[in-house]
Amino acid sequence: VHEHGDMLLRYARAVDEDLEKIFFGNILCIIFFAIVAAFVFNLLNVFAPPAMRIPSPILLGMLCGVSALVPVVGMYIVTVPLFLFILARSLIAGTLFSNLLFFIAMVAAVVLFVQTLPDFVLRPFMARGKVNTGLLMFAYILGPIVFGIAGLFIGAIVLVLLTHYFTIVLPSIAKNPDLEH
Repeated sequence: VHEHGDMLLRYARAVDEDLEKIFFGNILCIIFFAIVAAFVFNLLNVFAPPAMRIPSPILLGMLCGVSALVPVVGMYIVTVPLFLFILARSLIAGTLFSNLLFFIAMVAAVVLFVQTLPDFVLRPFMARGKVNTGLLMFAYILGPIVFGIAGLFIGAIVLVLLTHYFTIVLPSIAKNPDLEH
């Protein structure tokens, strides 16, 4: 009975530790992505022609942070409509072609500094425990497909539970078959 209880305690501690790291890391990612996006949007507005100014840059930065949780499409939910809005507004104002270079630079800056670098450089370090990063990304993609929007969280929970089951519980049962009963 003591071995059985010890195994369950190790399992519970490992699951708790990884879930805390993953979900606290996600909250940190949301905050960090929002700050980076708001900073980049405000910086772009300093140099932007009037028709290409980003409306409500802080609000859009916060939306980018939250939308970073959505697998695959993530911040594109916010930035694509933003670029279409700026494109349409500058076309209506008749300033798109004279400021086309700025528009291209704006898109490149947002894609590089808001979407790509933070997601590939920081997220793997901030939002993972001992769970494989590739499996975690797979859980973030597959979770919403299987469980709907709640799958963003449920997918990671199921992955952590299964990972530690196969690394802690199953080897303990294999070593000591008496634990099955």
